[in-house]
Amino acid sequence: TADLTVTAIYDINKYEVNFVANGETVKTETVEHGSAATAPEAPAVEGFEFKGWDVVFDNITGDLTVTAIYEEVVVEYDFFTFVEGADTTFVMFDDTNGYIKFTAGQISVAAIKALFIDTDITFTKASGSAQSSGNVGTGTTITSTINGETKSYVIVVFGDVDGNGRINATDYSLVESYVSGIDRNLTGANFAAANVDGNTRLNANDYGAIEAVASGAQSKF
Repeated sequence: TADLTVTAIYDINKYEVNFVANGETVKTETVEHGSAATAPEAPAVEGFEFKGWDVVFDNITGDLTVTAIYEEVVVEYDFFTFVEGADTTFVMFDDTNGYIKFTAGQISVAAIKALFIDTDITFTKASGSAQSSGNVGTGTTITSTINGETKSYVIVVFGDVDGNGRINATDYSLVESYVSGIDRNLTGANFAAANVDGNTRLNANDYGAIEAVASGAQSKF
């Protein structure tokens, strides 16, 4: 009945943008054609550093998956690096024999770990079983792992001659028997634990020092 103009109506296309980090979707966003998506904060991943996203998302023209890029953190310190300010006066490294010696008497797993900045330190008893707490005995192997590489020492606790993590009458009796010639069956780390004066042979000085620590007459060697 009259001239008519009919105008087309368009709805702008919308797309789904998924942000994925460490194998999980951390955000899903609906974005209009030509618009930009907004990235979430990337979650922290232990041992890795977030470096960015794998594709740009400032002009969305279709469904899109955006994946976080992580880079493994490379540790820059050496094996068995002491924590700044740690008391190291009672720790000696004997690389010739592969020993780490503790001269202050009985010592625990926690106390040893607290000395070093190494984050992956393990303890293996002489019997082969893992140890995660309690006093450490002579003959225990301590291992540090950094960037997939390992370094190990055998622990020598001065005075802990029998390797049970305690210093007592049994230990100085073993030294006394050795010195007197009754029983010479002390070798390796056990011998090193008995040789508290460090003169390469066992004598009455070693026996007396171990007895003094065991009795509480002195606190360390």
